[in-house]
Amino acid sequence: MSFGSRGGRGGRGAGGGGGGGYHAAAAYDYGGYGGQTAGYNSGGASNYEHISYDTSSKDPVLLRARVFAGNVNTFVAGRDELIDLFSAYGSVLAMTVFKGFAFVQFANDQEADYAVQCTNGMVWNNQALDVKLAITGMKNPTAKKLPQAAY
Repeated sequence: MSFGSRGGRGGRGAGGGGGGGYHAAAAYDYGGYGGQTAGYNSGGASNYEHISYDTSSKDPVLLRARVFAGNVNTFVAGRDELIDLFSAYGSVLAMTVFKGFAFVQFANDQEADYAVQCTNGMVWNNQALDVKLAITGMKNPTAKKLPQAAY
């Protein structure tokens, strides 16, 4: 399945408009944010237009280098501020921001581990961040269920 390129912002959020390609928020309702930017900096030009919005790669190397950031105050800080925060720990390839959480795609697993180590529990914009590897929260679709014992 080809996801195509991300042409524009896409999604349902402010500044939405029909971007091409796959978007994780398409299957879920995240309070109308459309999976893009939130907060006061959602309009206007970004300093990070070269950083992708697509954090949905199935590449095993990239899966291991993806970070979930929870408890993010997206009413105060937007995508650019989150990129500023996480780029101190490695090369950010992509960032997708939802209402209250975000996914960050790093270039490799060492950078992702370092970001988790340094930012989990950090108080940022008056909230303690919940940062972990995104792969730890994923369900394993290939896991086989053990047979139930007959009673």
